[in-house]
Amino acid sequence: MPLQAQADQDLVFIVASSQNPSAKVDQDAAFIIAQRLVPATIFTFANQDLVFLVAQRVVAFVQITGQFQDITGQPIANGYLEVKLSANAQASVGGNQLTLQTMRFPLDNNGNILNMCLWANNTISPANTFYKVQGFTSAGLQFWKTPYKQMVIPKGPGVQSISDVLTD
Repeated sequence: MPLQAQADQDLVFIVASSQNPSAKVDQDAAFIIAQRLVPATIFTFANQDLVFLVAQRVVAFVQITGQFQDITGQPIANGYLEVKLSANAQASVGGNQLTLQTMRFPLDNNGNILNMCLWANNTISPANTFYKVQGFTSAGLQFWKTPYKQMVIPKGPGVQSISDVLTD
C-alpha cells in the first residue's frame, strides 16, 4: 500500500515499499514535486528504507499566468511586465528581505506571461502590501493609461490568473 506524505502543500511525494525502488511512472516509487523548490536541497539515501531530508523549507511562491492583448484583440507579442512591491517587506518564511527592486517578466509571441513567480501578499509583512504592475509593448511603450495597476495575491502557493488579482 503506498504511503503519501505532504509537506506544507508545496512538496508532495509518494513512496511505496519495494525491493527495487524506481522513480519511473507506474512503478513502485514515484516522486512528484508539486511546486518549485526555491531554495531547497533534497538528499536521498537508500538503505533499508528510502529517506527524504528537505534541508530548507520550500518557498510558497505563486505562479502568475495570463495573456495580454491590444485594443484590437491582437496579442502583445514580446512585450513585458514590470512588477515592484509597494513597500520594502519581509517574508514570513525564511525572513528574506524583499526590496523595491523592479522585476521584469517577458511576454511570449502570444502575449502570455513567462515565468512570473511571486510571493503571496499574505506571506509578507507589513500587511497591506501590493505589487505595482506596468505593462509594455515590445517597443517599450506602456499599454495601460494609468501609471500602474495594483496586484494583490491573496494566498499561495499555487497558480493564479493575473486577471483575478490585477486592479486599476
